[in-house]
Amino acid sequence: MIDIAKLDDQQLSRLITNRWKESETLWSEVTALYDKAKKIWKNLPEWLDEVPRKRSKTRDNRIFQSIEYIISNLTARPSKPNVIPANETREAATIANNLQDFFLAKYRDLGIKRTMRRALRYLFFSKLLVLKVFWNYEIDDFDVKPVNPTKVRFSPKATNIFESEFAIEEIEKTFSELMDIFPDEKEEIVKSMGGGTETELYLTNSKAIYYEAWI
Repeated sequence: MIDIAKLDDQQLSRLITNRWKESETLWSEVTALYDKAKKIWKNLPEWLDEVPRKRSKTRDNRIFQSIEYIISNLTARPSKPNVIPANETREAATIANNLQDFFLAKYRDLGIKRTMRRALRYLFFSKLLVLKVFWNYEIDDFDVKPVNPTKVRFSPKATNIFESEFAIEEIEKTFSELMDIFPDEKEEIVKSMGGGTETELYLTNSKAIYYEAWI
């Protein structure tokens, strides 16, 4: 078994690139489905291009209303966490109640209802829902956000997170955002974005793509 921690940067880059390409065939289908469904949601179906120029293209988008109605119903009254004491002691009951109150407060504070609405739209578009749990340095606490399913890769034959050998996310950030995240990598960031001065990259709002991987 190869120790990934001992690979150099070039080898790690090859490893991530090859794993990303490994799922390309499956994700091309996911992307095609996503693009088609989103056009319908936006009331821009593919058949619209086949309508003669002199014919009216007026249409009623009931799919948009139906999807948003279903999402609203699913997130209107979410199931509340129910923490059961491990035993019948007073201390166990207190811990259970505190945990239950904690999770309910987190649900409200982190805006999970809003997060799930976005995630459910992705589910309708691509038949895939991806939630990313991460440490949010701005609030100094854990957080969760939905990720665009077309911007991630998992093992193509995996049916759950435990079966996937890897998880990779494609992330696009501006120069200023990258500097906030990787302040010690200024030279590498400037070089990867075509060189130039920091001021020029900032003024042009230059963007770069990088990959975040768990292997």
